[in-house]
Amino acid sequence: MRGVVVLAGLLLFAIGMGLHVRIWRKGRPERELLSLVLTFFAPWAAYTFTALVGMRLGPLWVSDWAAVSLLYWTLSGAYLQTYPVLQAASPSLLIVLAVGKAMPRGLSEEELLETLVDPQSQMADRIDDLLEGGLVTQDGGKLRLTKTSAAFIFPFRCLRALLGMELGRG
Repeated sequence: MRGVVVLAGLLLFAIGMGLHVRIWRKGRPERELLSLVLTFFAPWAAYTFTALVGMRLGPLWVSDWAAVSLLYWTLSGAYLQTYPVLQAASPSLLIVLAVGKAMPRGLSEEELLETLVDPQSQMADRIDDLLEGGLVTQDGGKLRLTKTSAAFIFPFRCLRALLGMELGRG
């Protein structure tokens, strides 16, 4: 891969991250996950449009466009998959942050348990996120998957079944 292709892919990703930071600093959107995907789609769409014009005018090769796109979506996809962990109160992340705050002294397990928030409230926050994101609906007090979320989790369910993983166990 040529250096200019790597640089273009990294620059495009930096633009996507810049948009993400700028939009989220103004206030987190209601449909956060959809907004995040669209935020990262916009720079790629602009690049693709520019590349199409460039292909007509000169030296941009389809292979360069494909390589930049592949790098961009690899980086963006990795970020999009880790974003829910970054924005959520992940138990593992809370533990690491609590222990980090107590350094260099450290924390006993008992002290750690006293500092952590109620796990039920964390679950309620995640349910609210899913409802707001349109990934689940609530009907008669029961949560149901939307068609979008059912399609999204299908490959994961298949992979877990293939690996013999039970629900709730890693």
